[in-house]
Amino acid sequence: MDKQNVKFETVGVLFSLISGTSYGTYSIFAKLAYGAGLNETSLIFFRCAGTTLLLYTIIKFNKSKGKKYVEMTNTHKVKILLLGAVIYAAMTGCYLASFIKIPASIASMIYYLYPAFVTILSILLKIERFDLTKGLALILAGSGMMLLLNTSFGQIDPIGIIYALAAAITYTIYILLGNNLMKSSDPMVASMYLMAGVAITYGILGLTNGELTFNISAKATMYIILIIFVSTILGLVLFWQGTKIIGPSKASIISMVEPLVTIILACIVFKEAITGFQGFGGVLILVSVFVLNWKPSIKQRSEKKVKGRFLIR
Repeated sequence: MDKQNVKFETVGVLFSLISGTSYGTYSIFAKLAYGAGLNETSLIFFRCAGTTLLLYTIIKFNKSKGKKYVEMTNTHKVKILLLGAVIYAAMTGCYLASFIKIPASIASMIYYLYPAFVTILSILLKIERFDLTKGLALILAGSGMMLLLNTSFGQIDPIGIIYALAAAITYTIYILLGNNLMKSSDPMVASMYLMAGVAITYGILGLTNGELTFNISAKATMYIILIIFVSTILGLVLFWQGTKIIGPSKASIISMVEPLVTIILACIVFKEAITGFQGFGGVLILVSVFVLNWKPSIKQRSEKKVKGRFLIR
């Protein structure tokens, strides 16, 4: 590989690394927004509505410069809207609720079981075949989960653990359903409709139950802006660009820094502490994700992974 190609690949690695880091800040900024007086419904609405508007602006600007996007039928758009309004809305609600109840570091490690859940459901639905690599990854993920929960139930609200598991399961469903929808969609355009669907759900919910508030403090507003620009748009765009350069398998593996960033920031910002067993359990879960991604020769599965990550977290 010549120097120019090495330099180009280094840029792809850097993009993927920054993307994972950006996604890893989401739960931290969200928890800080809660501390600034913002409730869950308002936070999700403003994040998704703001992201939708920003993506729309980016797409319109790119079109004005001659960029072509894949055309989608109205039926296709409605399906993506519904995916966001139902599945993604449920996932993000459960995920945010989890780290209100339990430390963000533990919630992020439990949530990161979703690749193992994707594998299990893919095998049960006969989308993929079982092999020794998948078996090893599932054993690692299961062992890591037992270590996490075995040392957590006495100290941590089990409702928070249920929320985190529910988030991982609904994100699994979201990936499997979204895979077919995204095959003929541009990730930026699809993400815009997805976020619009979530915004509609939480907008209606918030107006119905009175939880949607526009009386927001300056500090909460700052965290919303950081979530939209840093934790959402930056993560999406850079992961997409990184994947174009180094491919989906490498990009997915590098972006595994996401839960590590969350854990480190949670320890710094919220003074959270995890036990040695919990830390080792988290490592086993991350290793299981690495094992599941480390087969670039299987093109079909690589495409499934990247489609899931193209969609916003």
